[in-house]
Order: sequence, then structure tokens, then C-alpha cells
Amino acid sequence: MVARRPFGFIPGILGATGVFLTRFAVRVSPMHFWDAFETVGEEKTLDEFTSVTERLRCFDFTSKYTLSDGPSRRPQVTWSKFHDAAEFQGCGKLLSVLTTTDSLERISIDLEEFSRDADTIEIGPQTPWHFNWFVQTRPWPNLQRLTLSNVRLSSHDFGVLLGDREIELSLSSVEMVQGMWEETLDMLRRKTDAKQRGEQGLAPLRIMALTNLSGAECKEMGEDEYRILSLAARGYVWHLQENNPFRWRPED
Repeated sequence: MVARRPFGFIPGILGATGVFLTRFAVRVSPMHFWDAFETVGEEKTLDEFTSVTERLRCFDFTSKYTLSDGPSRRPQVTWSKFHDAAEFQGCGKLLSVLTTTDSLERISIDLEEFSRDADTIEIGPQTPWHFNWFVQTRPWPNLQRLTLSNVRLSSHDFGVLLGDREIELSLSSVEMVQGMWEETLDMLRRKTDAKQRGEQGLAPLRIMALTNLSGAECKEMGEDEYRILSLAARGYVWHLQENNPFRWRPED
């Protein structure tokens, strides 16, 4: 019999003592420690996690890569078969269980270890960690704050995820892989419009951070243009300027 790894032990111990989690933070680095999730996919473990997280209010998941020594300070390759989604099946099931409870109020996801920067060291495809899997059937009626860092998004599915939510939203180092930033900024501006939302009986979406956008139109920009438009994007969604900078880009 294979011994249950750390994440397999946690719910059973807590459940036996009648303890319910209200906040759960997972920090993983580097990739070769991910075998800690090995037994999370077991049915018994998943049932135990479902039980002890039914009152979960805050969930924080962070995956950081380790930088190498020396002047380059590049992300280290510490794993193999990065592109094989089956390698992360246990972790995926854990995230699914932890994020299905209706009690969640705050969610923070940072997938730095799978970020675009890491592509430069040829660690393989990242499609298993496209963020779209996370927006499927997630009602979260009590959600108040959503923080996303180093994730890949679809403009359409992101809009579905936000819906009519009256929350605080922070986006950092987000890559748009389907759709365009132009349409996404328009959508965010509409959702932050106090007058328009008020007419719908809703409070405006509150965007706390919007930094380091990438993907879509950003791929075609030079460094100077990217820096200017990134700053202008924040001004646009915060209603500090009228024109969408990704629509009114200066011609060459």
C-alpha cells in the first residue's frame, strides 16, 4: 500500500477532529515537489476534502519556479514531461474540489511556474494549465475578491466568469490566448461604469490592479508602445480616459 502524501493526510486528520477549514493556502515550488498531490485523486481523499472545505472562505494557490544561480537568474528546469496533463491529475482534482464550495469569498491564483517567461527555457507546452478549465460551472455566490496572476485567459470565458459579479478584481501578468485585449478592456470598462451598473441594480466591478498584460495584440508591439499602452489600459478601465488604447493605437 502506498503511503498517503501530505495533502492526503490533511483532510482526514481535520475531519476526525471536527475541524472545518475557512482559509486554505497552497504554495508549491519547484515542480518536483508536486508528487505531494499524488494521492489527492483518491476518492476517499476527495470526499474528505469536500467535507472539511464546505465552509471555506479564502483559497490561495501559488506555484513559483526557482531561479538558477548566476547573473542570468533564469527559471530552473526541475521536472520532466511538463506537457503531460496526466502528471498533474491529482492537483487538478484538488483545485476542483477546493473551488466548488459556495462559501468562497476570496480566491487568489498565481501560476508563475507555468508563466510565459518560462517558455524561454523550453520547458514545454502549457496547455494543461489554460485557465478556462477554472471558469466552468463556478457559481461562487459569495465571491468578493478574485486575484489572477500568470494565467492564460479567453476573453469570452473570462467575461462569463465575471458575469454580474460585484467584486474586487486584480489581474497581473495575464496572457490572452483567445480573443483580444481590445474587447476585454471594453468589457471591463462597462462593468466598472457606476451609472450603467446602477441602472441594472448592480454595484460596479472594482479593478484593483491591471498590470503586465500579454498575448493577443501585445505580441505585435514594440517595447515602448507596450509600456505606453499598458499604462493607458488602466486609465481606460478606470474611466480616466475615453479611448480604448488597443483600438486607437498610433500608426507606424
